[in-house]
Formats: sequence, C-alpha cells, structure tokens
Amino acid sequence: MKNKLTSLLTASTLFILGLNGCTSTREVYNGDIGDDQVTLRELRLFSPLKKELTVRKPDERKLTFIRVESKNPFIRYVEIIKGGKTNVYTLDDKEFMVEAANTFNDYIARISSSNAVSAKLKRNQNQSSYLARQNEGIGDLK
Repeated sequence: MKNKLTSLLTASTLFILGLNGCTSTREVYNGDIGDDQVTLRELRLFSPLKKELTVRKPDERKLTFIRVESKNPFIRYVEIIKGGKTNVYTLDDKEFMVEAANTFNDYIARISSSNAVSAKLKRNQNQSSYLARQNEGIGDLK
C-alpha cells in the first residue's frame, strides 16, 4: 500500500509540475471513436515524451492513461473516474496494466486509422479544389 501511495504521489506531483509550465503539450486527436469521446495529447515533461489518452464513455466513466514513450513504451498511470469515485492504477497493478496497455494500443490504432482517413479526405478535397480551379474557365469555351 505504501508503494502504491508513493507512486501515486510521485505521478501526481510530476503531472502537476508538467501542467504548471514545465512541459510542452500538443493535442494530437480530439474526436469521437464509436460512442466514446477521445482526446490524445503529447506531453514532454523534462525529457521523455508522454502520451495522455483521455476517454469519456457514454456511462459517464472517464479513463485517463499516461504512457511513457521510450525504447520500451509502458503505461505509467491509469485513472478511472465514475460517479465521483476515483480509482488509480500504477505499475504495481501488473495484471491491470497489461489490459490497460492493450486498451491504449487499441485506441491509438483507431486514432491512427481515423487520422489517416482524415488526411486522405483532406488531400482529396485539396485535389478537387485544385481541379475545380483549373477547370473554371472551361465552360466559357463552349
């Protein structure tokens, strides 16, 4: 229990420090995946890059995952809030963290797929706009 509390306090302190200006933050994704509202942000606190994935479920649960990006990326912290009750899971909860990593990776894959589709749609829109501009005067030739 003492290790869990120490880990929680350390993670919370680092996270709060990061939010107070010791970090750079970039929002990578903010949108819906299925019925879930999902936000993915990249946080750089001191050196290692961290990804924060927040998932708001239709049943009012809020899941927050923090993953440290390194040679061997790992989930550092998971917070689940439901009905005003907060549960925090850390590296000490190995079995839970394996499941959390699978869930995190599933959302990342969906986000990547969604971003790829968005990029392709944007390219197609740009291409269509370009072709429309190129063909604007063609009707005048007839």
